[in-house]
Amino acid sequence: MLYLERMYPKIIFFNLFIIVSMLSCNKPVGKLVAIQPLPGYPSGSGLAYHNGYIYLMGDDATQILITDTLFKLKDSISIFTAAEKRIAKDEKADIEAIALISRNKTSLLLMLGSGSLSPNRDSCILIDPLTKEQKHYSLSLFYSRLRSAGIRDLNIEGVTSLPFGIGLVSRGNKIFPRNILIITEDKFWENQGTANFKLIKIGANSDTSSFNGISGMD
Repeated sequence: MLYLERMYPKIIFFNLFIIVSMLSCNKPVGKLVAIQPLPGYPSGSGLAYHNGYIYLMGDDATQILITDTLFKLKDSISIFTAAEKRIAKDEKADIEAIALISRNKTSLLLMLGSGSLSPNRDSCILIDPLTKEQKHYSLSLFYSRLRSAGIRDLNIEGVTSLPFGIGLVSRGNKIFPRNILIITEDKFWENQGTANFKLIKIGANSDTSSFNGISGMD
């Protein structure tokens, strides 16, 4: 059995505002604890926490928002350049997965595009939250290997750091009803052609009429 990094039971909903729900592991009902507007921010797909700050990224946004734990805006990091605040659907990088990883005692934000439309959504971005330094990679080769290995409709929706590598999750859909956990090597973005990986199907739901996808890991 694989034990993933501990995930805090919380759900963030984005739609002109953020609703934060804290879920008990033993109780299926969520409790609304806060609503905080984020004017002008187009969407939200992932978040990471580091040193008292929350880093929010939208799949069609041009920048990361940095807030405190009450979602009060503190700063931002520009990632993409676009004419509008919301990047067009056929042009967006579709960043759906974000996690905090540690490299050489330095904390970095790892962000991944969904891979659902190549090459625009094959992005990998590493960001130092302290200096805001960025490194951008294309994951076209690695994502192509995942598709060839059986993930026909690749849709990366989550990423997390593991003691032995990196974990990703690809969300299925009604046509391709398979949620798949991907365990791969650290720094796979630098060794895309040779990085080992293992695919593990999550759940047993194959009913295309009621398929439930998966999203988020860290």
